[in-house]
Amino acid sequence: MYLYNMYNITRLKGDFQEIVQLNNEIMYTKLSLQQKIEEVKNHYSNLVSSNTKKIFFFCLDSLYFQYKMLNSEMEHYIQIISTTNNRMYGDYYKLYNIITSQCKENNIVLPSVIVENQTHPVYKDLEPFLEYSIEDVENIHKDILLILNELYTLYVNKYKSIEKQNESYQVGFSITNYFNTMSYENNLLKEQINLYSNYLNFYHSSQKRYFTKIMKKVNEFMKELTDEVLIDHRTFQKKILGKQTPQVNISGSLDLSNTQDISLEELLKESEILIDGSEYFIKKIEYIIEDSSGNIEI
Repeated sequence: MYLYNMYNITRLKGDFQEIVQLNNEIMYTKLSLQQKIEEVKNHYSNLVSSNTKKIFFFCLDSLYFQYKMLNSEMEHYIQIISTTNNRMYGDYYKLYNIITSQCKENNIVLPSVIVENQTHPVYKDLEPFLEYSIEDVENIHKDILLILNELYTLYVNKYKSIEKQNESYQVGFSITNYFNTMSYENNLLKEQINLYSNYLNFYHSSQKRYFTKIMKKVNEFMKELTDEVLIDHRTFQKKILGKQTPQVNISGSLDLSNTQDISLEELLKESEILIDGSEYFIKKIEYIIEDSSGNIEI
């Protein structure tokens, strides 16, 4: 019996540590994402402060929109992470109170070390986004395991006491119901311990599943941010266009002879990237627009 209890507690501890490790990785990735998004904002601020022409504000507006989209998505993930962490603490807090309340109802005296630790932050259902520290989560989980271990020790001691009395009293069958009742009550205690352990198993399983999904999503977001945002814009421009940029000849007209079947619609769609990447191209566009002839020779 002791061996079973030792194995069960060790397994519960191991499952919980996996969850803590997942949570730590998520929090680290969240911090890294926030720093990278802040980097995008700083790029925008630096460019705006050093370029005061309206045409540059127009060009940089796409960068600011990109920042707002990234920040909005980041806030979504932060909310999911906060809600999941909040729920995790709430599960343990409610289970802890259920166990301690039932111990009082059954006149089970818990060790002083557990009673002294009953200072866990109060969980409030009306604050679903409040994040509790990982230390608070670890402390209340540790106390639950301590109580389970104490209850199991109590069960074993009672079991041994019943067996010893059963062997000692030789008064015939009239005492049978007495021992049956004691065994019944002790078995109820064992079933309660199993029930509490199953609650923990369920919480561990569901929390691990939630955190694994969150970890996958934030890693995908990190990859998207790194691959599509925080890269050299010239590399991205070559990847999108895959063809030569139209040149402006001496007469001020666009020369499209060296391009590979670029339609006017495609050129308009890609103009934002070209404008953002080349000051020279912007100035020539302004020159063409102001040309008194108003014609573009192709």
